[in-house]
Amino acid sequence: MSFFRRSKSYMSPKRNSVKTKGLTNEPGDNNCFLNSAVQVLWHLDVFRLNFARLSGHYCFDEEACIFCAMKRLFATFEYSDKETLPPTELRESLASIYLDQKRFQLGLMDDAAECFENLLVQIHKHLVRSVTDDSCGLDHCLPHRKFGMTVIEQGVCQCGETSEPLTFTQLVHYVSANALCERLKDRQRHYRSMDPERTFGRLIRAAGSTGRACPTKCGSDFVTTTSLMNVPDIISIGVNWDSNEPSMERVGNLLETLSTTIKLQDMFDTVLDKKAQRTEYHLSSLVCYYGKHYSAFFYNRKHSKWVSIDDTSVSDVGKHWKDLARKFVKGRYQPLLLLYTNYDAKPLPVKTAPKTIELQNASVQSSPALSLRNPEIAESTSSSDCGTVSSQAVNGGARKKLMWGNVAPKRHTGHYKEPKSSDFTIYKPYPHLGSAKSGSQDQKGTSL
Repeated sequence: MSFFRRSKSYMSPKRNSVKTKGLTNEPGDNNCFLNSAVQVLWHLDVFRLNFARLSGHYCFDEEACIFCAMKRLFATFEYSDKETLPPTELRESLASIYLDQKRFQLGLMDDAAECFENLLVQIHKHLVRSVTDDSCGLDHCLPHRKFGMTVIEQGVCQCGETSEPLTFTQLVHYVSANALCERLKDRQRHYRSMDPERTFGRLIRAAGSTGRACPTKCGSDFVTTTSLMNVPDIISIGVNWDSNEPSMERVGNLLETLSTTIKLQDMFDTVLDKKAQRTEYHLSSLVCYYGKHYSAFFYNRKHSKWVSIDDTSVSDVGKHWKDLARKFVKGRYQPLLLLYTNYDAKPLPVKTAPKTIELQNASVQSSPALSLRNPEIAESTSSSDCGTVSSQAVNGGARKKLMWGNVAPKRHTGHYKEPKSSDFTIYKPYPHLGSAKSGSQDQKGTSL
């Protein structure tokens, strides 16, 4: 029987146990935001298994290729005997691609949730080449087929007045921590008992249902409603906080709103797909923030326990959610990104995916993911150029195909080849980090 023939075999925790390794973060490097984003992607079976099935891609820059950098890093996770690995190549590639936006630069801190989202945007670009984010309908696009939520948003009033529907695709659904806590208080005042496993999804929907005066001046509120059109396998929830140093009580209030399972029919007013109405998603990974530092947590299904990954440190937390919640409250960890997984997910169709590495000679502009966490960037970025990166002509403008079986190119040229054990003995440092470190001496000595 084929490994990918049945979804239950495909997502079996016994088959898909992975090696957990730390990622380096030397003083002044400020890698913790990237380390956390990479760790949750590596420990998401839906992403890791499907990413391994994708061989070819469209390469826009030989020296800054996110796709190949992630392939190489994931290979070191799988094959290296070292317990700690450097994210050097991926860090450099990310900094190069977002140089114009001054995001994710070497030696500087950035947002882990936005890094997670932008990594998915870049993988989308490498897989579909010219298709923009909101119009991506290709089956082999891993970010949009597995993470993308296609939503129709519309204002509705009791008098019958409606607004024009707005259709968009989001990789991360953002919600305010304050709004979640306030909606929980409202529900506790009106309901004596609530299903804890369904509360979180309903709180997310209530927090996003903003109201305003009806244009017809009928006296009723014009309420925003949402409809989900598709069935993603990963639900990514981003939590916005109004403070970087919340009290233990505030963290406890937020944790009270969370649940370890979620259903789409609770998150959205309408779920059109019948399969999506029945699907239950389980909390599998989190990214948290405390004291100018990010760390990741994931649930090990094989051993039924929560695991903490703090850069190079990997440790067990406990077998139950209450063990993790207790750690969060005591350490005042702020959950920023929560990932819920459909354990019955099916493998990604790769028939239409590129089979070779193709160097592209098109000159395109870079742009960040449209993120609700950074509205200024989102407003200044058009949907037509979302998800592309700057590049230069390759080989005098010629287009070149590279087969995976070819002789391995020079290291760090952006083209991945299945590694050998000797490849994991030597790593190069950041070649351009000297100037970045000299400009941020105040950050040295801080463990980030």
